[in-house]
Amino acid sequence: MSENAHELLRPWEDVSAQRSGFQTVWQEIADHLLGRHDFSAQGAPGRKRMARIYDTTGLQAADLLSAALHSFLTNPALRWFSLRAEDQRLAADEAVQEWLGVVEDALYTAFNAPDANFAPQIHEVYLDQVAFGTAALYIGDRPGKGLLFSARPLGEIHVAENAEGRVSFPPKTGPLFLETEGGCDGSETLFG
Repeated sequence: MSENAHELLRPWEDVSAQRSGFQTVWQEIADHLLGRHDFSAQGAPGRKRMARIYDTTGLQAADLLSAALHSFLTNPALRWFSLRAEDQRLAADEAVQEWLGVVEDALYTAFNAPDANFAPQIHEVYLDQVAFGTAALYIGDRPGKGLLFSARPLGEIHVAENAEGRVSFPPKTGPLFLETEGGCDGSETLFG
């Protein structure tokens, strides 16, 4: 591998090493609470995933909380966000207010489009958030077709943090790394 390739992979390797300690804990949570997700154990296809769940109380509670979060935070029947200008002069301008209203309507239409898949994917995000304390939602642009939302499995995600524990933005690499099956070919298939 060339020196340049090693340089590009170094941030991912650093983040991957930092998260390796969490994988065992996440696997235990997945095995005992959700019955799905593979972080450290790659099971055979068709294996029983609910074998370690003796009582479904935790699974039902996690599902109920994620449904409540969806209902209270991103309910498709309600307007759960609004746009406004930070600049007070612009905020008072009626033309700006009208334009922001049009953009807001377009965003709600994009979020609620059946092909965008937002509602079922945000539920999965909330479920991961409840169980593991973190989650990732990919928002893709499909030219001519609109947005596509996809809850990415936590096993694929590597998050870079700064010294304050906040998601950081390393130069040229970004704060998130996505590990896909099939390497570059898998990434090209997934993201185009």
